[in-house]
Amino acid sequence: MTASQFASSSTGQNVILAVRVNRLARTTLDAELLERVNDSLYKKTGKTVALYLPEETPFVMGSMADLKPGAIVFVYGVATTSGRADVKKVVVVTAYARVE
Repeated sequence: MTASQFASSSTGQNVILAVRVNRLARTTLDAELLERVNDSLYKKTGKTVALYLPEETPFVMGSMADLKPGAIVFVYGVATTSGRADVKKVVVVTAYARVE
């Protein structure tokens, strides 16, 4: 999903986002939205998002310990308010993707 698609998403809409972690504080993951160039390359958008990430959120690859600044992750979630979403599933792809 692109930054503009996410910005225009409605509350309750399913979203799939590629993000780079800025910081994790308790249950909030602050991150920068990324846009796909190809399967392993993403570019910065300059748009930030706040993602609600409770402890029980499942990880397909990686773990909560991998969510350090600079980590690249895919999040599957539900849009809540502008620039925010509740995360339902996380895939850590730092080892397989890079940001241009």
